Amino acid sequence: ILSSSPISMRRGGGYDSVYETFRSRKRWKNLRLYLFNEVKLSTFAASFAILLLFGIVFGFIVHMTASSSAHLPEPEPVEIHPFSPSKFSTQKAEKKESSTSNGQKQPIRTGVDSSKRPQTIWNKRQEAVRQAFLHAYRGYEALAFGSDELRPVSNETNNSWGGFGITIFDALDTMYLMQLEEPYFASLSHVLKTNFDKDHDASFFEFSIRYIGGLLGAYELSRDYRLIDKAEEMAQRLLPAFDSPTGIPYSVVNLRTGAVRNPKWNRGTSILSELGSVQLEFKYLSMVTGKSIYAEKAHQVMQVLGKTPPKHGLYPVYIDPKDASFQSDLVSVGGLGDSFYEYLLKQYLLHGSQDNDAFLWEMYLQSMEGLQQKMVATTAKGFTFIGEYSLSSDRRLDEMDHLACYVPGMLALGATANNPKAEQHLKLAKEVMNTCYQLYHLQDSGIAPERTQFHSAGDPDWSVVSGRYLLRPETVESLFVLYRTTGSEEYREWGWNIFESILHHCQTGSAFSGLKDVTTSTPVWDNSMQSFFFAETLKYLYLLFGEKTVLPLNEYVFTTEAHALGIRGVRRHQ
Repeated sequence: ILSSSPISMRRGGGYDSVYETFRSRKRWKNLRLYLFNEVKLSTFAASFAILLLFGIVFGFIVHMTASSSAHLPEPEPVEIHPFSPSKFSTQKAEKKESSTSNGQKQPIRTGVDSSKRPQTIWNKRQEAVRQAFLHAYRGYEALAFGSDELRPVSNETNNSWGGFGITIFDALDTMYLMQLEEPYFASLSHVLKTNFDKDHDASFFEFSIRYIGGLLGAYELSRDYRLIDKAEEMAQRLLPAFDSPTGIPYSVVNLRTGAVRNPKWNRGTSILSELGSVQLEFKYLSMVTGKSIYAEKAHQVMQVLGKTPPKHGLYPVYIDPKDASFQSDLVSVGGLGDSFYEYLLKQYLLHGSQDNDAFLWEMYLQSMEGLQQKMVATTAKGFTFIGEYSLSSDRRLDEMDHLACYVPGMLALGATANNPKAEQHLKLAKEVMNTCYQLYHLQDSGIAPERTQFHSAGDPDWSVVSGRYLLRPETVESLFVLYRTTGSEEYREWGWNIFESILHHCQTGSAFSGLKDVTTSTPVWDNSMQSFFFAETLKYLYLLFGEKTVLPLNEYVFTTEAHALGIRGVRRHQ
């Protein structure tokens, strides 16, 4: 009993055994007779002795359950200081090594590893991320539990995602990974009781990657099959989205009626990043349920797109679901296009490079060749960036979204042994990674903007188009992948610098908030905390500072929402 973990005891292991042992009247009677006849104690004394013994035993069990952990000893708490602009300004002034005499920040040197810190230091930094998660999630639990999101400044709720508690679903596997048992089980109880039968027009893409993806990621870690049942419940309600003449999904589906449509703002077309970024979730669901319909529906989309590849392998962002025709000439690896390219690679990896997915690998290589030729440029001071591209005019637009900073991680992940351009891809990954980090480092706030204009010639090298920060994960995602693939400690140091800036500027009294303008040293909160902050940003930082043996990249593929799915045919660590 004492060696049982808190998790197993809560599932009916330990406590039931204790109860069954001590409720037996026969055992009570035998013990009392033994003490009375053999030890010569009076009936009262014997009963008192037994009660005292039971009290000691139960007290010991309660103490051990409360003080022990099923997995790791509780790390030393790391204090997270409340938001304090003046405190941050003082700390920034002390960082003289990266500034000129007039106070302007300079790019940090790259290509040189920081001196390797002992893992004990990184364990403490990892615990700081864990405490940040707890701070935000406790605020959500106290003020908005069951609602989709907490507004972290006004402490109001937001239910834009169906009102099912999207934060809970998206954060579930991060809680399991961080071994936060108490919030995990409270959240699991909510998940299992949720009823998706609601007259709500759902975003097919967001509900797939956050609800279904969150459930699958939690299942992959816990092996609790009830989560698969719940994922299938949602998947059944989303399947009508695929009912177009080509199989290309519509953007919106009603969870109760199955009615589908595309929004008017995108002229009735489907969006590349949405139609091509649900395949991991649906194919994995088929893998674990044995029901092929989910994989077939998702795979048909890729087959349709693979039949008519565009010039240079660069897909426009709008596609008509009726005939699969391209309705735009704009190509982007940022907003509207981003995770489509990521999923070309990751579908191939998820299925262990099976023959029926081989064409996806060829599509990925062709797209990366087009990206290098048409979309990559370098400024006079050496900032390599990925712009947008017009197929009709064959021109590059030198603007890059924060969303595009997933590309370095994707390139590094795809630089495998059977990639003929592996060396080029890894080199480009490092160059763009440097730019994505400098966009953080060179801001007064230490936080990167939402969108940046680059200038191939002249000074300055870049200017801010949109200074918002939405607690986005893409840069720390790439830092995680590049650290895992190259072993360079530099990427961990960069990740820590970003995390410190998030702590200083984004932490509110109840959680964390996005920012309205990162170009100022005292940015204003935007009163928004989307679920991907729990699912992606904090998870990638936690993994970046942890041991490489946790969720290794040769055993798991991360979805676009950072839910880890096991690669088919690969034996995974417990």
